[in-house]
Amino acid sequence: MRNDSREAARDADYLAADWSEARLRAEVIRWLAETGTEIDVQGAEVVGPLDLPDATLASRLRFRRCLFREPVDVSGATLVALDLSGSRIPELRAARLRCDVLTFGDRGVAGRVDISTAELGHISFTGLLLEGGRRSRTRSRTRNQGRRSPSSTREC
Repeated sequence: MRNDSREAARDADYLAADWSEARLRAEVIRWLAETGTEIDVQGAEVVGPLDLPDATLASRLRFRRCLFREPVDVSGATLVALDLSGSRIPELRAARLRCDVLTFGDRGVAGRVDISTAELGHISFTGLLLEGGRRSRTRSRTRNQGRRSPSSTREC
């Protein structure tokens, strides 16, 4: 079985677990987020790259158990919260991200995760599986207001 076929089968199983065939265009999500609409999506496939570089958003972005076939780019953005719990993405580009809450756990799967020079209030990567990718957290800072900080050398 070719690598692409295995990945497609895994993605199909992943979507079937949520009993959803919902598909959302990333450009529509971006437009809604930029108008101040809170985004709360569960079990959908996001079509196209979700490009939010340098965006300043006052509402939360929640994508639970979603399938992204293209990278999520929030590099340089200022966000209240980004929740990717249980989602599958090929790459998270979050260098220079300023975010109060970044959650990416609950058996989520990602390729490359770049949070270099990010400023994060709370970060949770509990249960994240990095598939064939790597984590980059160079010079990132975590604001934790007296709580325990994650170790920058600890693997996700």
